[in-house]
This record gives sequence, structure tokens and C-alpha cells, in this order.
Amino acid sequence: MQNVGTGQFLGVEGHPQDGVPVVAVNHPFHWDIVPDEQDSSTLRVFVPGTNQNIDLSDHGNPTVRRSI
Repeated sequence: MQNVGTGQFLGVEGHPQDGVPVVAVNHPFHWDIVPDEQDSSTLRVFVPGTNQNIDLSDHGNPTVRRSI
């Protein structure tokens, strides 16, 4: 996922694990996008090869530096 305004990519800061921030990075970062196991109308965005996925905690609170 690339920001067309800045050219940066959505990535993670450091090794993917619980609590690691999702940030803008200067290199492409691969994501796996798959249907949710319980609600196929919802998609989940995973770090490949892990169970780490983007989760907007607190009902989508817009606070910057969301974590995985």
C-alpha cells in the first residue's frame, strides 16, 4: 500500500509482533489481504507468514501510530 502523495508505503516498525507500530516506510512492504474467518464481508491485513494483522483498537480511534 503506497501513499500517492508522499510515495511512502504502509509498513511496520521493527520485527512484527504485538504492539509494533504501523508506520510509513520508504520501501515497499508486502501485506496479505484475506477475508475474515468469521465475517467474509470483512478483510484483514496481515504481515505475511504471521498471525499479525492491522487492528484499529478502541473502535477505530484515529490516534496516530496504530499498532499491530
